Amino acid sequence: PRGKSKELFVHHLPFNMTEEELRGLFSQNGVVTRASIAIHPLSGQPNYAFVKFKLQSAADNAIMRLNKFPIRGKLLQVDYAKNKKQSRGRSEEECQTTHRHRQGVRHAASGPF
Repeated sequence: PRGKSKELFVHHLPFNMTEEELRGLFSQNGVVTRASIAIHPLSGQPNYAFVKFKLQSAADNAIMRLNKFPIRGKLLQVDYAKNKKQSRGRSEEECQTTHRHRQGVRHAASGPF
């Protein structure tokens, strides 16, 4: 396992998962200070996400409760995020930029999630 962090890396997200849904699911474990989803550039669907907690104990609890959690036919995979670069070389900042770009395109084309 990766070293402990208040920020978690989440993948195997279900189809059409929103940041609001992600935040709601993870906030059952403690105060979420940030939740962002990276959108796959080709499919336009959620690819992976980052969730950051106010307290380390909340992040630890979220991993225990939500790793391999079944949701809409998928099993979430939750682990501690690395410090600078994430899986596939994407940083949390790049994840947010990708999401904002895709969200803006989606809002302009078809309304909110």
